[in-house]
Amino acid sequence: MNTHDETTTTPTGTAVTDTAAGTAPEPTYLTGPAPFPIVLGLLGLLTAIGVVVADLADLTVPWTDLGPWTVVLAGVVILVVGAVGLRSSRAQD
Repeated sequence: MNTHDETTTTPTGTAVTDTAAGTAPEPTYLTGPAPFPIVLGLLGLLTAIGVVVADLADLTVPWTDLGPWTVVLAGVVILVVGAVGLRSSRAQD
């Protein structure tokens, strides 16, 4: 494989430089907002709404029963967000 630039002369006498073999194309990136901050903001908004509704409606949550399932649910959400992040790269191929 040839990694240096080669200069050749055309029949008309002009020099042509071959740079395709030595340089990689510049990556292009997707435009628009990143999905992770949007999902994180929506989760925060849902938490805030849940806290306000629980406070206004005078609800009590039995955390001794729901606590472990809440931790499991948070772990599943983190796994799903991580899998989506790995699956959807911001760079276009």
